[in-house]
Amino acid sequence: VPSARGVKSAPGPLRAASRGMADDSDQAMMRPEDIDTRKLYRDCLRLSYHIAAQSAKGDAMRTMIRASFKANVGVEDEVEINKLKMRAILGIQNYVIHESTRKAMARRGKP
Repeated sequence: VPSARGVKSAPGPLRAASRGMADDSDQAMMRPEDIDTRKLYRDCLRLSYHIAAQSAKGDAMRTMIRASFKANVGVEDEVEINKLKMRAILGIQNYVIHESTRKAMARRGKP
């Protein structure tokens, strides 16, 4: 999704989390329990297409994402589900931060 500066923002729940506010602007932070698991799964898959498109690396990433979500489909404990969601969110955030830093350094002329 293009932002005012023309830079793509993070997908789905991270878009609201990166602003520090949920869609209901009265919350201070997005919490894992506020994020739909199916939406998080789709956002992870979308990010893998953004990172590696239709390549062997992208296919491997999508296989890993599918396997991770499928392995945990039977988890029913809310606390454990929230921990798993946070791991997925942190993985996406780490990528976004890494890419932002890399692009900023490239603009400065440093490798």
